[in-house]
Amino acid sequence: MSGAEYVKFVSVQGGPFTNAENIIDFVIPADAYNLRDSFIQLFATVEGTDANDLANTAKGVYAAQIVPSTADASGSFHFLNSLFVKNCSVSIASRGQIENIRRVDQLRQALDTVAVSSRENKGDAYLSANSMADAIGDKKLSIFQEFNKEGTVISRNVEAPIMIRLGDLMDFFNAEVYDGSKLGEIRVRLEMNLGDKFQGQSSYAAPYAGGNGLNKFETVEATAANQVVNEIKTMCAASPARQDGETFEGIRNIGDSPYYVGQRVTVTSTNSTEAANDITDKECQITGLSFDADLGQQTLTVSPELTTLVNVGDKFENVIVSGVVQPAAVNVAYTRAEVVMHRYTSMPEVDGGVIAYSTYSTEEDVGPTGVADFQRQYVIEPDADAALILMPLPANDFLSRNANFQSYRLRLNQVDMTDRNVVKNSPLYYDRTSSLLDGMGMTLKNLQFNPGQANSGNLDYSASFGAAVDCEFFGTPMPFTNSNKLLQVNIDATGGDVPRLTIFKHKPREIKY
Repeated sequence: MSGAEYVKFVSVQGGPFTNAENIIDFVIPADAYNLRDSFIQLFATVEGTDANDLANTAKGVYAAQIVPSTADASGSFHFLNSLFVKNCSVSIASRGQIENIRRVDQLRQALDTVAVSSRENKGDAYLSANSMADAIGDKKLSIFQEFNKEGTVISRNVEAPIMIRLGDLMDFFNAEVYDGSKLGEIRVRLEMNLGDKFQGQSSYAAPYAGGNGLNKFETVEATAANQVVNEIKTMCAASPARQDGETFEGIRNIGDSPYYVGQRVTVTSTNSTEAANDITDKECQITGLSFDADLGQQTLTVSPELTTLVNVGDKFENVIVSGVVQPAAVNVAYTRAEVVMHRYTSMPEVDGGVIAYSTYSTEEDVGPTGVADFQRQYVIEPDADAALILMPLPANDFLSRNANFQSYRLRLNQVDMTDRNVVKNSPLYYDRTSSLLDGMGMTLKNLQFNPGQANSGNLDYSASFGAAVDCEFFGTPMPFTNSNKLLQVNIDATGGDVPRLTIFKHKPREIKY
């Protein structure tokens, strides 16, 4: 039985990291590690700025996330944190460089779309720098803010760690036992996708507060002259019917509420006793929240005040939160980085000293413009046992997507790999994809071929999986050979062309010590 602990090592570069300063190096001392449970933490802040100044009111707090900057139709697709790494390499003192993968961002985005199940993806959502809407309640959360939903303490922006598991970048780091006394120190180099590759975006859509009836509030009736209205209560089962006849049963848990302290919203009222009492889309900030669990009712205190009721008996009616105020801009900063290693305090017993892993060589190609029938031949190394072929978008080259892609056919050393064209989304397409993944030691877990969209406006979970973010790729397993192999790639892109191609050649490796 061996004990274990987690230890941290800061990056060689001190940060902050930008588009120009995008290299991160780690030197990991020789020791006994469980590499599978080790990861990088890239610390970042994502903060919204106010569009308007409100008198006697603190700066607003905005739910915000990180999304790809793109000019393509893919929009802001959901991604795992490994997308922040463009190229990566690892070397160990006793063997030199053992992995060097170019465009690991494209590789992981494609593989994670099909080799990670929807349930696994949702289970890791709490780690993600960008958010999908929750299937229950259509809510979107962020790791970059801490929200306070009760009391008067304002919510806050935080410097949050973006966790990138090393094993998601390089398979060598999926080894459960690494003996540093025999293999030596580990050096990791990462070239990051930062700066103009990503941007900050609000993760709250304007109509969000309208969900579940929580945007409707009780009528406020003045009990004294010149009564200032700065407090409103959500509808619940005990509430009298509003003037418009609306009723609402309330909520069971404060977590179901879309409101938090420091949030800016707009409020509208109509048909009040005095026309002067009505307001339209008045911006205010929530400065306090309380919740009555017995009634399922939430009370919002706001600043500045909503209106003043001059006479006793005047009413402020049909009150709704008409929208959530969006930030004028969302600023992203990557402040520092560290690697967290799972270290054994005593070396575990293992049968033999072997680390088996897989790596990839990468080839990038640019196709002819306006040619729908793409035909090229590529050289595959003798020690490669599979080829994964991606069609990255021209502007946002993270996602493998070609809306004109119809079918493909592959020939290896002048022998057809199938007896017909493989049509996209056909049973044969799924079969060949499953064979490809199986040849790389993976399992096809998701036939959706769609990572989902993470735009602030996509709050409906089912609608988030639209065609705009379909992930399209293909490939084939192949035998080891004594000499180079020739792979002929034919793609039918009717109505368009194939502007780019990236080929990842899968290579099994092992280290004996």
